[in-house]
Order: sequence, then C-alpha cells, then structure tokens
Amino acid sequence: MALTIGLGALGLGAVLQRFSSDVSSRIEQARQAGLTLEIEAGRQVRLALDHFSNSYSDSMNETVDRLDGTVQDSYSKLRGLVQTFQSGNNDQIILLTSRVQQFVNTLPAGNLRPQVTFVTPQYIPPSRDPSPFTLHIQGNFPNIGRPDMVPTLRLSNRLSRQTIIQDYRPHQTTVQEMTFNLPMSLLGSGEERRVTLTSGELRIPHEEGGILGFGARRVDHIFHLLLGMLPRTPGTIRLRIISPGQAQPRTQLHQSQEFMQEAPTTWGERTYEIAPMQGWSVVRGTARIKVLAKNEDWGPVYDEFDRDDSNRVLWKVSTKCYGHYQQFEDRAKVAEQLRADNPNSGIAIMFGPSPHPIKPFLRFKIEFQEYQDYVPEVTREEEIHLPWKDSKVIELPPHAQWRVSLQAFNGTNHEIAQTTLDNRFITVQSTPNSLTIGTVNPSTLNLL
Repeated sequence: MALTIGLGALGLGAVLQRFSSDVSSRIEQARQAGLTLEIEAGRQVRLALDHFSNSYSDSMNETVDRLDGTVQDSYSKLRGLVQTFQSGNNDQIILLTSRVQQFVNTLPAGNLRPQVTFVTPQYIPPSRDPSPFTLHIQGNFPNIGRPDMVPTLRLSNRLSRQTIIQDYRPHQTTVQEMTFNLPMSLLGSGEERRVTLTSGELRIPHEEGGILGFGARRVDHIFHLLLGMLPRTPGTIRLRIISPGQAQPRTQLHQSQEFMQEAPTTWGERTYEIAPMQGWSVVRGTARIKVLAKNEDWGPVYDEFDRDDSNRVLWKVSTKCYGHYQQFEDRAKVAEQLRADNPNSGIAIMFGPSPHPIKPFLRFKIEFQEYQDYVPEVTREEEIHLPWKDSKVIELPPHAQWRVSLQAFNGTNHEIAQTTLDNRFITVQSTPNSLTIGTVNPSTLNLL
C-alpha cells in the first residue's frame, strides 16, 4: 500500500487506524512465513503507533494536512517507521528497534506519560504444565500504585479477532516494571512449525491536565502487545552419517598399453613387465596376451608367459629374421635406386621386385585381472523432531563422519558439522561412539 497517497484529507485517527491495520497484516504475513525478525519489528512499530496516539490524543480529529508543525514533524517520522517496516528491507528492519526508541524519546512530555519499552519473554514455549507464566512489561509508569489507576491487560487469542477473552490485573508493579501472571491455556497449544500470536491490549490509566491536582482528567493510554508462542519444535533436524562399510573385494580387467616388437637382423628377445593400477593387485593365473597383428614371413615369432609374482606380470616375446632376409632387403634397395636413377629403363626388372620385405613382428597387449579390497561408504539419514529442552542420543559406527542440518521454524537454515557446533536453536555433543542432539531452553532464545 502506498502510505503517502491520499492521506492528507483524512483525520489523523483514521490514518493511524489504517497504519495499524497495514502493520497487523504484515505481521501476519511474517508469522505465516516464520520471519521472527519481522514479527519483532512489527511489535516495535505498533508500540510507536501507540505512543504517538497517546501523546497526541487531542489531535485525532484533525486532518493530516492541517496538523501543526510539532505534530506534523512527529507524524512524518512515524510514517517513515511504518514505511520502513512495510518495505521488507532486512538491513533497515534490524535498526527499527533503536529507531522506535529514539522516536518515542522525541515525543512531548514522554517521561511524564506511561511508556512501554520492552516486553519479555518475547516468545513462550508450548508446555503441558498448566502453571501460569509471568509476563514482564518494562517502561515508565508515573501513576502506578494508586488504587484508582490500576492497569489492565485484555487478551484476545488472534491478531484478526477482536473477541475479548478476559481482563487481567498486574501481579506486581513498580514505576519501571509491571508483571502479569497469565494462564498458558490462553495462548493455545502451539503449532507444529509456526509461531502463534495472541493479541493483548494494555490499558494504563494516567492523570493529565489540571493544576495542583485540581481539574485533572483520567486518560487511558493504550498499548497493543503481541504475545508469541513458539512452535512445538525448533524445526526439522536432519542427520547424515557416513561411515566405512565392510571391506569386499572387487576385480576388473587390466589392459596394458600397446607394444610393438620387430625382429632385428638376427635373434631378438625381450621381457615385458606390466604392473596393475595403483592400489590394485594382480589376480595370479589370469594373464594372457592379446595379439593385434603378427608377421612370420621372414622369421618366427614366439611369446610365452614368464611369471606373475611380486604383484606384476612378466611376458617374453622373441622374434628372429632368417639369414636370406638381408639379401632380399639389399636387392630391394638396389632396385629402388635403379628405378630412381633410370625411371624409363627396364634394367631394374632383372634385380627382382622393388618392395621391401617385412621383418617379423608382433603387435600386442597384455591383459590380466586385478583386484582390490574395496571399502564402500555407508550413508544413513534420519529426520528428527525434538521438542524444546529435549535431546536424543545416536550411536555412531567407528570412523564415522556426520553432519546435522536444521530447517528452523523462522525460515533460516543451519549446517552443523564436526568443526562448527554452535547454534542458537540446537546443541550437538559428539564422542567417538555417539552423538547427542539437543534443543535449547527457549526462555534464553533471542530471535532478533
């Protein structure tokens, strides 16, 4: 909603009601999304609206465009706070608490009127204990203690409902703090994944005007409070454990590079040594030669397995040229030269064919099976739902690595591993044999 459009002709009271409605809608959107930072900022802006209304109660019927300078200046600051909250800019929303307090301090006679600065606890955990909880309201309460000036807290169970449930009087009061003992049943039982909010209206009577106590009038300063109940759990905890499983052998075919052995002019023999891949071992008795090409026109070619001990395979290859191979080789060279020198002469024919004879050769690879003891990774995943102030112990297998993640109710995500154990919602304690996951005491929780 554009807060600056079409408001000048409206009465100040009507404009403040519109602001309040817009802020309440935004708070409910934040509640649905689990955005506790925005909920708290909305609380602060509502207090700013209340302080402004209480300070300028005599101007509620004036139109915005006719407000005097002081009221107009305060109204502009208030409108800026509301616009900042509506913007959804986290960096600005974080600063709203301090900005609201600065704004309240600028209002006229602020220290002489009732003020509400802080309400604790911010959020109350669900509990089956029917005992009441204590609500602390801090601020400035000048007329507190007078029997005819007793504050009351009126609660309704939803932001959007105006149904009056009950009025409560404070249990204890001072000029700076009042406490209320309230039944847990008023806040409900809590939802599984979201904060629930209960709307409260605090009325603080105050005597204003008059001279030396004569002619004074009683004015109720109204402050709208939001009592938050946490969901039943901080969120969804996911545990992932990775551990070494039982060792099991696995095999694969090992194939060497391609070798080429050509016979020299006489007898040639060579032993080829092939090792398995790093981390693997030879399966003895599985080695064989894979012949890719072979020629024995001018001499024999032999190959034989040598041995496969010491985690390697040895294979012998022998090649030999017959003695008359060289004669044909020399004759071919002479014919080739004559042809080059006398391309049109037929004399080269008498020296025989010009193609060179092919030496005996063997082109081959060596293959064998290799094995290794393979230790597979075993992954275990578990989803955990723990109430507040609870814990669970999980046994860990030897040499396990683990990771805990939390999808929290307020929309944040957290990762916890061996090196990062700090988290404001859950605790993790590990030993070599176990893991203890716990949830924090929500009474110490700060969601800002």
